[in-house]
Amino acid sequence: MKELEATFLEVEVANLEKKLLSLGAKKLWDQTFDELIFDKPDRSWNPIQKRIRIRRGKSKIQVSYKETTSESIDGTEEVELTVDDFDTARLFLEKLGFVVVRQQQKRRIHYELDGVSCEIDFWPRIPAYLEIEADSEKKVKNTAEALGFDWKKAVFLDAKEIYQQIYGVKNIDYMKFLTFERYE
Repeated sequence: MKELEATFLEVEVANLEKKLLSLGAKKLWDQTFDELIFDKPDRSWNPIQKRIRIRRGKSKIQVSYKETTSESIDGTEEVELTVDDFDTARLFLEKLGFVVVRQQQKRRIHYELDGVSCEIDFWPRIPAYLEIEADSEKKVKNTAEALGFDWKKAVFLDAKEIYQQIYGVKNIDYMKFLTFERYE
């Protein structure tokens, strides 16, 4: 499946949450995720923007395959499934020959506004940003406009690319830990 999402950087969280609520958005949750990022042992997926992620939140564990093919609103393909056990999912991927290349965390506040996901993401050492995701580009654009964002300032990058391209963190591919406690 293609993800249809746009990102707006360096948001003022308190003002954004007020705006979301004033438009009738429902705050569904606020949680921190623990994630493992996998690649092939030779790291051959990294340059072509493929990855597997296991994500553990408060209520579910998801395994995702993601492939970024372009920096556009529909430039990422994602296949996702829910599993029961984080450690078993890790062992399964390791048995298939994949290796953990990074342990990371992020905090996400999730709102729904007329069927559109509005997610405020907090990552270690960079400003918060907003991801707007929907089943059509028009819905993403309309939501961005309703929230007061300039579409020309939308970016279509994943978190790794935001670190690299926007904030100049060039060594992220070789970081083992990108958590709120460890950044190395």
